Amino acid sequence: MKVTQYLYHAAGGWHTQPDLTHSHLVFVFGERKILEEGLILEEIRGVCPHQHIVGCSTAGEINGVEVHDGSVVVTALQFNQISAETAVVKLSEFPESREAGVAVAQSIPHKGLKHVIVFSDGLHINGSKFVRAVASNLPSDVTVTGGLAGDGPNFSQTCVV
Repeated sequence: MKVTQYLYHAAGGWHTQPDLTHSHLVFVFGERKILEEGLILEEIRGVCPHQHIVGCSTAGEINGVEVHDGSVVVTALQFNQISAETAVVKLSEFPESREAGVAVAQSIPHKGLKHVIVFSDGLHINGSKFVRAVASNLPSDVTVTGGLAGDGPNFSQTCVV
């Protein structure tokens, strides 16, 4: 597996222009306002229209060993023998966090599944109930990681890519 990170600052643009053409999975973590503008996501989707692109807004972006604010960190993964799939569930369609978690687990093909990474809105969900429901509806040998989207210090709105 090859991992490459790229840093974008609202004030100065890309630290290094991203090369995402050979990536299979692209993680995008950043300040909510930058992500919601859509220009960065549009640029990323323009250079890798067939890759899986996932992520969320944060309360600080980690690039290497540094934490940044007001930025976007893009992490591109290139696999040798691993495949990736994405699934999307709208929380607004489920009255309970647990039900949304069950829906996520049921939307993923279980054959050959080893790991699930989940990103969710960080304000309108009970993260513990959601994750328990995801994990309990997957095969017992499948691990689950992920995170809840942040909004810096504001706690008013988050976004998931």
